Amino acid sequence: MAQAKVKRGRFLPQQWVLVLICVWCSQACGQGGSETLESMVDAHMEALDRKAAKWWQVDQISEAVKLYEEMVAYRPQHADSHFNVGIARYALGEHTLCMQSLDRALRLP
Repeated sequence: MAQAKVKRGRFLPQQWVLVLICVWCSQACGQGGSETLESMVDAHMEALDRKAAKWWQVDQISEAVKLYEEMVAYRPQHADSHFNVGIARYALGEHTLCMQSLDRALRLP
């Protein structure tokens, strides 16, 4: 029996879907939609940075790397996020990955 091929479209990353739902809910609930999508992403980036800093404090650098990489996924043009990934990778002894991240950070405006 032949299987039918499923044509897949392009979907938004899961994080963006969540942000869009939050924006829609805030507007639907009459909160005036004073928060923009950009400000919501900024707030999420700050929260991720705070969580990563806490992981650093308890010497769980691999957990911090995951959060920094999530920040890079949200904002690929954010040099500080690439820098943070690089520094964390250095602390883990992953020097090649460290240099790649630092190189990306230096090439961004």
